[in-house]
Amino acid sequence: MPLKNTLIQKIEALTEGNYEYLFALHRHYHANPELTLFEFNTAARQAEEYRKAGCDQVALLAGTGVVALIKNGPGPTILYRNDHDALPIQEENDIPYCSTVPNVGHLCGHSMVPAISVGVARNLVALKEHWSGTVVLVSQLGEESGDGARKMLNDGLYERFPRPDLALAWHCSPTLPGGTVGIRKGPTMACAAHLDILVRGIGGHGGFPSETKDPVVLAASIVMRLQTIVSREVNPLEPAVVTVGSFVTNSQKGTVIPSEVLLKLTVRCFSHPIYLQILEAIERICRGEAIAAGLPEALFPKVMPFSFFTESVYNDPELTTKVEAVFVDYLGQNSVREEPAYTFAEDFAHYADGGRIPLSFLWLGSVDPAKFDANGKPKEVLPSLHSPRFLTHPPTTIRTGVNAMTVALVGLMGTGFAE
Repeated sequence: MPLKNTLIQKIEALTEGNYEYLFALHRHYHANPELTLFEFNTAARQAEEYRKAGCDQVALLAGTGVVALIKNGPGPTILYRNDHDALPIQEENDIPYCSTVPNVGHLCGHSMVPAISVGVARNLVALKEHWSGTVVLVSQLGEESGDGARKMLNDGLYERFPRPDLALAWHCSPTLPGGTVGIRKGPTMACAAHLDILVRGIGGHGGFPSETKDPVVLAASIVMRLQTIVSREVNPLEPAVVTVGSFVTNSQKGTVIPSEVLLKLTVRCFSHPIYLQILEAIERICRGEAIAAGLPEALFPKVMPFSFFTESVYNDPELTTKVEAVFVDYLGQNSVREEPAYTFAEDFAHYADGGRIPLSFLWLGSVDPAKFDANGKPKEVLPSLHSPRFLTHPPTTIRTGVNAMTVALVGLMGTGFAE
């Protein structure tokens, strides 16, 4: 249901009044990034900001995660998540608030979304007469590692705090101009798994390889053969990625054939059965190549999946349609863009609790609008997420992020559609 113009004006006035404060908070987070699971100062500051905003309850969860509640009578419970961990990347942006921490940077928008969340919290507290229900604000640790959401859930998020009827999240978009938002219904982000392969051999002198079982050659054969899994084994209508991102030996000399090679992989797809198919193929290829190399079975490669698995984000169509309608009413049809599915991964998926809680993962345009032509096409190559030059455009990103999410939450809490 569209909000009245007077209420929209009130929301925008509140956001404008907080803008400089939120921009300063974003600058602080951006200049002082903390790596995944070590966001101690960030979590303490975010908790302080939620208290200052007037939240009813604020607590730390899983060490460096923050949960805040805004209670306002009967109605639906909505979880609104942001994330606040940084990446092990040296920032290359020439801005006054560039990262002050060597080889650590907020290059995925995680200095922006917590500041936006504080703005939304301030707005909701000031607008209690216009909505009814409970908002659970989650500032998540460890999104970049893929297991921060699970850590918060395992620490009792849904037992110690109200269980949500639905969950929303912003993520900064590297392709959409500020002032726009991106919507996707159904499969939105791929599931992801990480695994290591320890390729073993019999080392020796590089000048006499016949007395060795060279793990470098074996590992190279495995890497090349892995490329056939997606191209020749997975259904071509099923998106999938198998990437070897690291190839490291335990030798640093060209004259030494090492005894081990460690491969680090990531696997991306949109369904768990496809992941299991890929994992089986990886294990089969490793064994087959080891046999072809004449390696004794005791030294066959060891495939070692990580202990956690990031599920695919599935945007509930009904919920996302409702959110889209709110955005179209507020921003206009031209500012609400349909986004494709991506093979990035996002552990926001885990808040769905196995599909029992509807989710909507939303893209927030964060690129300087001046970088687009009159037809909406980029005038230059835009840095991607995780690029050392990725940078949000605060004037449009903060205002649109705070206003649009406030409008969405007030709209949803006003209709009470979440039974």
